[in-house]
Formats: sequence, C-alpha cells, structure tokens
Amino acid sequence: MCVKIVQAHCEIPYDTSRPLEDQLQGCEQIVVNYEPFDESVDHLLAEVQRIAKTGIDANLNIKVIHNDHIFGFKVKQQLDRARNDITLNEIIKLMVLSHCSIDRKLEDLADTFNGKHNEQQKA
Repeated sequence: MCVKIVQAHCEIPYDTSRPLEDQLQGCEQIVVNYEPFDESVDHLLAEVQRIAKTGIDANLNIKVIHNDHIFGFKVKQQLDRARNDITLNEIIKLMVLSHCSIDRKLEDLADTFNGKHNEQQKA
C-alpha cells in the first residue's frame, strides 16, 4: 500500500473501506508514494475530490512522491487542485458567514434609526 497517514510519529496505512474524514483524527500528513498499480491512490483521489465537492472542512497536508512516473505527477496535480478547492470552499463559507452577520447588524441599525426598535421595546 503506497498511501500512509502520518499521526504522531507513526504511519498508518490508508483504509480504503472507511471514509477519509474518519481517518483524519490526529493526522499530520498524508504521504502518497506513487506506485502505478495501487488502487488506494485512485480511492484517495476520489475521497479528496468528494470532500471538496461536499464542502467538508478538512485541513489536508498531502505529500506526493511521484517516483518519476507521469501518472504520479498527474495524481499530485489532481490532489493539489482538490486541496485548493477545499481551501476555496472554506474561504467562501467564511465570507458568507461574515456577510450574514453584517446584514443582521445593518438591519438592527436600520430598525433603530426607523424607530422600530423602540416600538418593539414598548410592546
């Protein structure tokens, strides 16, 4: 198996039968030592892309050793793209939450200036 999950000075083989996010507890890094016929690499790639599409917050540190294989280099690029998508999703989430908070505060200010805030306190 060429995919390992590094946790506090030990390497645990990646379990393709379990979701990736379940295996990330205490994970410092995911190391992919590319081997052409290892199906765990394809499974890991699919899991990282699924995490990016569903918007799950995952701080992934992935190191790919492509071993001078062209497909290993392609896997590295695909994993980097998926990891960037996860980061972009988190940035968008933070922006939406901050805009929502600002909208609420502006609404409170508008209510205060329009007198609705005083009417609600009297009732």
